[in-house]
Amino acid sequence: MAGLSAAWLLSRKGFRVTVFEKGANPGLAAHSRDFSNFATNFEGQIIGDVPSRMFNASLWPAVTKLYQDAGVDFAPVDHQQTFLNTAKDVRLKIGLPYDTVAILKNTFNPITRKLLSDLRAFQKIGLDALQDGSAEAITFGEFLKTAVPKRSSSDFLNDFLLPALTSTVFTCPTIDLLRYPCDVVLDSLDKVSNGGQRLMRTVNGSQDAAKRLLFDVDRFLCGTNVESISLRDESVLVHANGDSHEFDQLIVATQANHASDLVASELPEAAALLAKFRYVDVPVVVHTDSSTMPNDKGDWGTFNFRSSESGASSCTVWMNRFHDRWPAAEDVFHTIFPNRKIDSAAVVSSANMQRPVVDSNTKSLHADLEMLHLKNRRIWFAGSYATGGVPLLESAVQSSHSVVRHITSQLAKATT
Repeated sequence: MAGLSAAWLLSRKGFRVTVFEKGANPGLAAHSRDFSNFATNFEGQIIGDVPSRMFNASLWPAVTKLYQDAGVDFAPVDHQQTFLNTAKDVRLKIGLPYDTVAILKNTFNPITRKLLSDLRAFQKIGLDALQDGSAEAITFGEFLKTAVPKRSSSDFLNDFLLPALTSTVFTCPTIDLLRYPCDVVLDSLDKVSNGGQRLMRTVNGSQDAAKRLLFDVDRFLCGTNVESISLRDESVLVHANGDSHEFDQLIVATQANHASDLVASELPEAAALLAKFRYVDVPVVVHTDSSTMPNDKGDWGTFNFRSSESGASSCTVWMNRFHDRWPAAEDVFHTIFPNRKIDSAAVVSSANMQRPVVDSNTKSLHADLEMLHLKNRRIWFAGSYATGGVPLLESAVQSSHSVVRHITSQLAKATT
């Protein structure tokens, strides 16, 4: 997303842009796949993103504006959520935003009522901590230890809050979520769940968004493996597939750990800094195994969270509901962090993604990266890891905006 948005922004400013892509499709489009084989009497493609991509104008303002400007169509997401415990009992079925608590099941169940009570108490504690500044300079784990247990139950934490956070916006194991800066978690949760803008999805998937962002790009070279780069006094050489390409500026828009390897020989200081950004593996399985869902289909939500005895939480997305009027005849799911065995015969595909980890050191790494940009002048780094907040599509776009500002400012100074 960072590379595509930077390419789009620069093309709109009149720059001649070349995009190098190792895969057959642009990176963002790699999340889209065709599910038409699950439909009957249907001609054409059924495009779905794995994992499902969502955004709203509260937590994703830069993404929202970029998609609007590029003409990407988007529509509201069905936001029903079901929470199950380790015994696969439905604890709560609600919808966003949580501040209005659209209760869909078990209103009079004592456990459900306690969860809702804990939710309201947590929302108040969280908003107070954001407003009085007490959420700053502590981790989310420290916040939970000092504030939440006094008023909430272990069921609330283990069967609701932690599953909701680790398997959606933050997409990381619980141990990494607890290391997050507390204010980042509370602010993001507030913008998603407490009356913020409704969650949206792209109507035609990420591949359509990628195509639109590449529309004005001068060259898109897919299937091109960038082997190394060479920095010259007035230019940058990109060595790819046995050829060399010369440019005035280069934006490296890959994961930090990949970028580190790419610039190790030419920019050892940058490589050392980029290597300090940590990543965590995120397994995702596409399948048709309904055992990952509540027993009663009437309890199925768009997002179905399940805790486990080990503390790991999974989220199974019912793709047929996520995509409005999806013509697939068979129920199709994708599960993030699967914590139960999925029938191997029902597995459509599986992948292991990587997600940047945010902790108490990340802010200083961002400051060091900014200083690096001010020194290097010709080689820039963009990605979801490269700016503050949660590493989402939003941070990737914000990162590209920052790099484009650096480039245009530098050129403006050179011509005055």
